[in-house]
Amino acid sequence: MKTYKIVLALTIPLLMFVGSCNQPSSSETSDSADTLAGFELCVDFSLFPDNTTLPQTFTLGGLTFSSPGNLFVNETGGDRGLQFDNVGLTVEFPVPVSSVRFILGTFNTDVKVEAFDPSNNLVASDVVAASNSYNPVQMTGADIIRLVFTGGGSEGILKEICIDVDC
Repeated sequence: MKTYKIVLALTIPLLMFVGSCNQPSSSETSDSADTLAGFELCVDFSLFPDNTTLPQTFTLGGLTFSSPGNLFVNETGGDRGLQFDNVGLTVEFPVPVSSVRFILGTFNTDVKVEAFDPSNNLVASDVVAASNSYNPVQMTGADIIRLVFTGGGSEGILKEICIDVDC
């Protein structure tokens, strides 16, 4: 069984990839090395130039990013990411997932991260301490459809976010 990682920095409809999640036919065994069990979908902001202003709501790589504040790409510490105001950032996934990984820069104050299911139930939460650096974080929970980031003193930066899409 193979697992595939797909890194997206351009808008590509996720349905194209979900459509490629074929189940084995009755003549194939479930142990087939070519059976696609799922894939990791990652989005980063490395293709955008530093200081690129983005709209308050946009979709990139099948994930929808929104904020009532300002969103822009910022290069800090040699890496580019999506910087958000203290009022926060919401990231919505096209399908519910059980695992989310992201790299978050906390360059001023702590950032609170909450994960919600489709019924708006809180299924996981974490606080990423201010560290003046990028921090790898993994969150798990049942049917995560949305992450909400708040705080950061207007210097929270989402460098990359990855979800595991099951087929």
